[in-house]
Amino acid sequence: MAVPAAAGVTALAWPTQASGTTPAAGGGGGGGASYQAARGDTLRSIASRFLGSEQRWTELYRLNRKILDRSGEPRPGQRLELPESPDGATTRNFAPLPATAKPLPVPPEGYRLDRIGDAFYAVTAGGTQAAFLVTHAGVVVIDAPPALAEALPAAIRRVTSREVTHLVYSHDHADHTANASAFGDVIRIATS
Repeated sequence: MAVPAAAGVTALAWPTQASGTTPAAGGGGGGGASYQAARGDTLRSIASRFLGSEQRWTELYRLNRKILDRSGEPRPGQRLELPESPDGATTRNFAPLPATAKPLPVPPEGYRLDRIGDAFYAVTAGGTQAAFLVTHAGVVVIDAPPALAEALPAAIRRVTSREVTHLVYSHDHADHTANASAFGDVIRIATS
């Protein structure tokens, strides 16, 4: 079964090896998955991506040497077997999460406050987000999730002393609107 391509990975597939068989030394039958090489791939880059260290390129070479050309590097489209991990676990059969996609650390306040533009901010705590825009007339809040009941007003106070004047509901689910009363009598804008 092929897994969708992502981040330079052309394709991954579950092994086709029958259960109970032992991989043959020197080619065919890795421990967990196979990889279809893309243009620019080297054994070192594949080892770094899937085995956790480019130093493990020799394992890829030993396992696939019968199908590699004289250069010892894979050709685009060539399917390479991936070896088992040193601890016996199967090699991961997914592309690793890029460092920029990993969650950012949460500061001591218990929420993240990120400036998105000149006057636009995002507040995140756990898996919940809301946003606000500071204008000359006041603050426009987008969503009022109960999970941010303390964090959202605190984040607004960190940025400005202006009052909240508008509350925009992105949609009518309680996890986006249930804390609206915390902002008092403001102009409310709802999408339909």
